Amino acid sequence: LINGIAPCINDESEAIIRYGDFEPVDDMQVTTCFGESLNLDSLYNLVGYTIIKNWSYNGLPVTDPADVSAPGNYELIIGDGGSCADTVKVNLSQRPPVFAEAFGDSIAVQNVLFALNATGGGSYLWTWVPSNAAVSNAQISNPKIRLTDPEYMFYLEVTDAAGCKGFDSLRIKVFKGPTYYVPNAFSPNNDGLNDRF
Repeated sequence: LINGIAPCINDESEAIIRYGDFEPVDDMQVTTCFGESLNLDSLYNLVGYTIIKNWSYNGLPVTDPADVSAPGNYELIIGDGGSCADTVKVNLSQRPPVFAEAFGDSIAVQNVLFALNATGGGSYLWTWVPSNAAVSNAQISNPKIRLTDPEYMFYLEVTDAAGCKGFDSLRIKVFKGPTYYVPNAFSPNNDGLNDRF
């Protein structure tokens, strides 16, 4: 106190106030089909942001963000070039594989009608090579077919409600007229092995 009056105290403080339009980026939950990869860089438009720390998976750097498939959490740290930052999180999960099974006879008689068979969870699509097979309906599980060439490959594609696909194939050998197909394992030599057909 000086003459009973408190002295003036000079004190200065400084604050930096940033003005801008930095907006944090929303996190994502992404589900892919089994076996498909994801391009992390295509999920966001990061123009105007600064990458502070590139994509990581379980704390380890992601070597190719354009091709990831392991389920789990991916993180990217972005900023505005100043003091604002945001951690972008993507949780990736995968659907189970789509079941597709083509089965049935692998032997056909030329120009004799018979059925293909398939099981799976969804819609069906059959394709074949060569393309001259007569097929009743390529979009059902058990179409009727008539074949003329010596051999065909039939390819099955099953698509589930989420648009994920499963695949299988079936090779069919075609023989002329009523005949028996005898595999080379048949050996009627009375040795007790494969003697009878």
